[in-house]
Amino acid sequence: MIKKPEIRSYPSLSELSLDAAEFIAELAEAKIRERNIFTLVLSGGSTPRQLYEKLARQPISKRINWQ
Repeated sequence: MIKKPEIRSYPSLSELSLDAAEFIAELAEAKIRERNIFTLVLSGGSTPRQLYEKLARQPISKRINWQ
C-alpha cells in the first residue's frame, strides 16, 4: 500500500528535529516488535546534528534498543 506524501512545516529546526527523532523511535519500536531488528543509516555532516542529539538523549534514547 502506497501512502500519500505528507508535507509538514515547522517553526524551528529544534521542533523539526524532535518530531523526526520521535518518528524514528516509533518506527524502531514497531519494527523491533515485528522483526526483532531495525536498521538505521545515518548521514554525515552538520545538517542532522540536532536530530542525532535528540536521538542520543533521554527520553528518546531509552525507547530505542541500540544493540
